[in-house]
Amino acid sequence: MGVKYCTFFVFSTENWSRHEQEVQDIMRIVKDAANKFRTVAQRENVAVRILGEMDKLPLNLQQELNQFETLSQENPSITVSLAINYGGRKDIIDATKKIALAVAEGRIDPDHVSEKLFESYLTTSGIPDPDFVIRTGGEQRMSNFLLWNAAYAELYFSPELWPDFDQKCLERALDEFSLRDRRYGKRKGVNSPHDKTPFKKSLTSS
Repeated sequence: MGVKYCTFFVFSTENWSRHEQEVQDIMRIVKDAANKFRTVAQRENVAVRILGEMDKLPLNLQQELNQFETLSQENPSITVSLAINYGGRKDIIDATKKIALAVAEGRIDPDHVSEKLFESYLTTSGIPDPDFVIRTGGEQRMSNFLLWNAAYAELYFSPELWPDFDQKCLERALDEFSLRDRRYGKRKGVNSPHDKTPFKKSLTSS
């Protein structure tokens, strides 16, 4: 399949508004899943990155995720990013504030602010923009996920809930992606020179 980067939307900054017990249950599930996946990640040479504000998570979960990220491989076969307590809008706002401060302090010339520079201030810095975004559960919206990064991503909405999204569902989504005409703003029928192979960069799921 050639996927080198995969990002999962685990918990958004807006999810804190859910019932307290539900939030606690989610945090417990995330901790258990991270613990189980650690062995698999090491065996399969997977690097793990955590995106989002870790300091607001329960301390035991912070420790688990920090250890998970530290044990990641240096030359991975795939990089899996977990967006936990992450919000696309907040990521953009935080990056803007950092750049504004750097400009005010004279460390950045405002005329040199570019998309590339801006991206370097996002929490997703170093991760290629996603080619394909899969949204499960029948919802047809981005829900504040990778708003800057997914500007030209192909979107796929699956009716299956995430726990039911199995290999067959993934294969069906990939088949759909292979039929897409990715134009990057060009007129229909004119492919981008950057789109020579499927999944050249990354896959995300929310």
